[in-house]
Amino acid sequence: MQLACERYDVPLDLSDDEIIELKEKFNECIQEFQILYESEGELQKVMFEFAEQFILGNENPQIIPDLSLKAPIQAIDSSMLVLIEQHLKEGKFDMAKQELKEIVEQTGDTRCRVAYYRLLSYLDGNSGCNQKSIEHHVLLAAQRGHICSMNLIFQLLGFDWTVDTRYWRRLSNILDPMDNLRYDLDHFKNISIVDVIDALHEPDSHYYNAEDAEKQAIKYGLKVPATLHYDETTIFGDGEGELLDEAHDYLINRDRVSAEKTYHKLEAAIPIHGAFTLSSLYHSFMEYDKFFDNVKKGARLGIVAHMYTLSAIYRCGFGGAKKSSELADAWFWMATQCDNEECRGLDTVFDFDFVPLEFFLCGWKFYFDNPSFQWDSIIKGEKPDVQ
Repeated sequence: MQLACERYDVPLDLSDDEIIELKEKFNECIQEFQILYESEGELQKVMFEFAEQFILGNENPQIIPDLSLKAPIQAIDSSMLVLIEQHLKEGKFDMAKQELKEIVEQTGDTRCRVAYYRLLSYLDGNSGCNQKSIEHHVLLAAQRGHICSMNLIFQLLGFDWTVDTRYWRRLSNILDPMDNLRYDLDHFKNISIVDVIDALHEPDSHYYNAEDAEKQAIKYGLKVPATLHYDETTIFGDGEGELLDEAHDYLINRDRVSAEKTYHKLEAAIPIHGAFTLSSLYHSFMEYDKFFDNVKKGARLGIVAHMYTLSAIYRCGFGGAKKSSELADAWFWMATQCDNEECRGLDTVFDFDFVPLEFFLCGWKFYFDNPSFQWDSIIKGEKPDVQ
């Protein structure tokens, strides 16, 4: 296997032993979960990114997941699905298993893949003998845009350096912000044949289709902003520290009016700074209509984290937004096009809890509503004794 960096003519200062080690690590990642790539060019691009991590000092580089999720493949005879369903209802599980396996191997159909790994889990019981095969097919279904599988792979693998499972959980949070498609691990371990059959009839809404999403982005006229921002380090430069500190001091003293005025000064000077800080402020005060307004501003100004968040907002009609799966798909697609290779925009959504689904952090609202709780206590890490 030719090293990606050799193919791309990138000068490297690596010894022969290091090149061999790098190739071995890459092959281990590919073989462990049998990650599929549709072309040699795509594979080489992934190898190049893998090599770059190693060169930059990461001794355990990871395969960076592809944000451009693919649509589920549909190239099968529908009469075969009817026959498989009949076998499942009649208890002819080995026949159904073999037929599903052949379809998956020949066509890559995602619905059949999901049915197949669910059937494996059903037949496996608690023996664990099919565990690696199950994980392999769950990951491939996630890569093909199946939202339930994104959530499930996170639960199955926990933290694993060969697969960024947190990445899949973040994606499922954004594509399914109300957790409607969550497939609990306990349920999966006690799966029924009904679940297997359901996979064969799963609606398109349970998948993210990148090609359709791109069409929606074009339809709504979304364009990549001139400048992109991924997190605080790419949003704030020199000269804003005074206003930020001033607003923060006002909040510590529970003077929201003055804090808000200061943030608006910041917005007047540099709109993108205002969109970022005000969205955080209104989110923390649980004023989600104003949060939505500032996220919209931030997305248009190039804050990639806000693009992801805006997608989730439209997906569930949060903060007064009118529900729209079309706009949700369009903004998610735009976010994936704008994010950088390390998915920093996606990380920011996760780290700052921008996605409107699990508001377990009450933030400034809690602090303002409980005047007996002092800022010094927060600095010390003390937990409030509040019912």
